[in-house]
Amino acid sequence: MKLFRKQRLFGISLVLIFSGLVALTSFFTLKQIKKETTENTLNSLQTVLFTVKEGHAILIRQFEMETETLSKSPQVVNLTQQLLMLHKRKVPTQASQPLEELRELVSPVLEKLSGKGFFVIAPDHISIASMRDKNLDTINLIQHQKAELLSNAFSGFTTFIPTIRSDIALKKEKDPDHRPVTMFVTAPIRDKYNNIIAVFALRIDPLQHFSNIARLGRIGESGETYAFDSQGTLLTESRFFNQLLESHIITKNQSDILNLRIADPGRNLLTNTTFETLDKNLPLTRMAASATQGHSGFDMEGYRDYRGVMVFGAWLWDRDNGFGLATEINVEEALQSYYRTRTNFIRVIASTLFLGLMMLLIITRVQKESTRRLQEANDALETSVQQRTQELVNARDELAKANQELEVLATTDALTGLSNRRYFDDTLEREWQRCLRDKKTISIILFDIDCFKQLNDTYGHLIGDNCLKVISDMLRASQIATRPGDCIARFGGEEFIILLSQASSEYVYKVSHDIRDKIDTLEIANINSNVKDKHCVTVSVGFATECDLSKSHPDALIKKADDALYKAKNSGKNIVCSFRENSVINNDYECA
Repeated sequence: MKLFRKQRLFGISLVLIFSGLVALTSFFTLKQIKKETTENTLNSLQTVLFTVKEGHAILIRQFEMETETLSKSPQVVNLTQQLLMLHKRKVPTQASQPLEELRELVSPVLEKLSGKGFFVIAPDHISIASMRDKNLDTINLIQHQKAELLSNAFSGFTTFIPTIRSDIALKKEKDPDHRPVTMFVTAPIRDKYNNIIAVFALRIDPLQHFSNIARLGRIGESGETYAFDSQGTLLTESRFFNQLLESHIITKNQSDILNLRIADPGRNLLTNTTFETLDKNLPLTRMAASATQGHSGFDMEGYRDYRGVMVFGAWLWDRDNGFGLATEINVEEALQSYYRTRTNFIRVIASTLFLGLMMLLIITRVQKESTRRLQEANDALETSVQQRTQELVNARDELAKANQELEVLATTDALTGLSNRRYFDDTLEREWQRCLRDKKTISIILFDIDCFKQLNDTYGHLIGDNCLKVISDMLRASQIATRPGDCIARFGGEEFIILLSQASSEYVYKVSHDIRDKIDTLEIANINSNVKDKHCVTVSVGFATECDLSKSHPDALIKKADDALYKAKNSGKNIVCSFRENSVINNDYECA
């Protein structure tokens, strides 16, 4: 019996010693597994973090390129100058023609970028153009909140404006603290002398644009990547929107995310069964407190996120762009494989060491496979971002080329290179409204090539076309239409028309005679001309001036000039006639 007891005690001792050795071995093994798991998780978090950071940098650069392209566009520069003229005269830009044209010009770019709006900011920091009329003729919100960065744009630098509070309240009660954050990219607008005349600002909606990139950085079931500003306010959509609703952290509006402060609630709000209003002065989470101080780092010990859930995380502060990025994953999910391994080890100790070792081998392989798949996913994400960026660049270049070609075709006469009838009609309508408002005069000069049919019949249509080109080149070189509202166009066939805005009667009279005389000196042969003592191309000119635009109409003024031209034709051609009320009087000849 004693021997049996000794053997039993010896056996128990051996079992205890063996179990202790197994337990000790298991302890150190589990500790190593946890270390490797946290290291792998940290590597994954940091890889995702820097991938998302690069994606945001590409997005911001794309907006910078689009903003620079728009700010350098001749159309944008021209329309901005017109808006500045209105602003200088203290005329509201709302409902103005330049503003409508600028909105039409910018709208395709906003649609392509899913953009929300734009500003044109005058040197006195007043918004003279925007997609919303409410923003016009007020101090721009960038000046209110980021004046130093707006000064950079006026100094000639394309500048990214980090988060500022929008001037649009989200709720009907107009709570000043309940406004979304927004971002801008600004670029200087220069005139033809390279002087900075204004700043163009393109709006970035972080909830839409940043969220699209941050959404790609989600690891597992609870992993989340998000951006935040210097106050610790969330800038991107939350993966846990439904959880936040159920915990009463936010209301039903997705846009309320933009007012969510990344604060430590001190407890897990997801397991809290009673609703309690959160203190607005709660401290930031460990991650947010570090990042908003300009530090980058990680925490693999675990800390509470804005839901109060324990998470691992890595973060950085983007000093160049003024916002922070963080990627986090629930500790429970990150260590899931570790917990499963630990459970298996407990079972192994209770059963056999062999099964435990086999399980450890399986888990190790699973971890390696998970790491491999995660790396493949990260590589695929980076490739996808690069491909998408190249596609956007190509689409932008094609759109710019198409817009340039369309603009030329829409406003230019193909044969002469002068403005076409459509462009002239638009210009006349616009100038008529402006001169009507300013109580200025408008003059129309209409002239026609004499005996043009005989020219075509004798020399052929190619010579006729060349005649039109020579006259057009002379008109462009003559510096006749020098004012902003002036225009020279081919009116149709062998007819040309000139719009002179705010011109004196003497100037219109002189220009009409200069045209006739200069075409005379061109000495374009037309042997069959029936003009007296002429064997070259001549023109008949009619002009009319309207002083009181409120009593007339653009078509009526053109009709008067046409009547004067008709009188010149019937009076022997190569004549200049002007229109007077109730009669047409020849300034050079007597017109019967």
